[in-house]
Amino acid sequence: GLHDGQIFVVYTDGIWEACNRHNEPYGKERLKQCIRDHAHLDAAKMLNHILLDQKLYLDGVGNEDDITLVIAKYREPQKI
Repeated sequence: GLHDGQIFVVYTDGIWEACNRHNEPYGKERLKQCIRDHAHLDAAKMLNHILLDQKLYLDGVGNEDDITLVIAKYREPQKI
């Protein structure tokens, strides 16, 4: 079952394979760490932080592949 606060993230390889000027990929580990670092935020803010972190890492180098990133956070329904 799902628990309050669980995060579901789906992404394509375009986000973690993107390379900076030194041909170093953004990487899965950096992506996972960014997700952990921003897990306290709502899904939309998490998404924005991840995309910003990747943009800063690439330092002006454009993505050569498309990016799909979906984030969903489960919240338990409020009892009335």
